[in-house]
Amino acid sequence: MVQRAQLSRWRKTQVWFSKLSKQWQLLVMSIPLLMLIFVFNYFPLWGWIMAFQNYKVNKGIFGSKFVGFDNFRTLFADEQFYLVLRNTLSMGFLNLIFGFIGAIVLALLLNEVRLTFFKRTIQTITYIPHFVSWVVIALVSGEIKQGDMKLQPNDVWILTSTD
Repeated sequence: MVQRAQLSRWRKTQVWFSKLSKQWQLLVMSIPLLMLIFVFNYFPLWGWIMAFQNYKVNKGIFGSKFVGFDNFRTLFADEQFYLVLRNTLSMGFLNLIFGFIGAIVLALLLNEVRLTFFKRTIQTITYIPHFVSWVVIALVSGEIKQGDMKLQPNDVWILTSTD
């Protein structure tokens, strides 16, 4: 009986490898995906080592001294830590709630607008920050506000001006 189970297992393995060899193109096509998963999901985990080290840039990750949980003891002992943690969690929670509800309310309100031009304009304005940097938006809006739309070398840039 044991030999029959081993023979059956060997036969299943042989069939599996036979199917695999017939579908080698799928394996080749999956290589880029596996590389992306490795590079963006597993390779960054090496950076977690720095949390347990007295990290020095000139020594790198493997040359820095290992200190264990000392960095975490210092972090948790800091009197500002719980205030910062509370602020971070509350801002994340508020961003989640208001961002989600705000998007739904905006979509419902825009659905009721009859003027297509106005609706498309509002949609474009609300989607621009997702595709364009805020720095570019601020510079363009500053140039529009000044009216000349020409970048001069001696212009006072809107992001560096103090007034």
